[in-house]
Amino acid sequence: MDNHSFNTCIRPLNIKYSKIFRRIPRITDYSCTREEYVEALKQAVEKKKPLNEILISRASQYGNA
Repeated sequence: MDNHSFNTCIRPLNIKYSKIFRRIPRITDYSCTREEYVEALKQAVEKKKPLNEILISRASQYGNA
């Protein structure tokens, strides 16, 4: 997925997510592809679950390194 398509997909999802959780998530915080991130963000908004319950965060992947 190119950058423009990715940004177009996540813009409305970010708005919905921020209304629920009062913050906008960043893809760089998670270990996933753009496609996985978009799908996870959709699920997070639908189920009203934080994104870190759906995706693996980079911090937990690398520990305290």
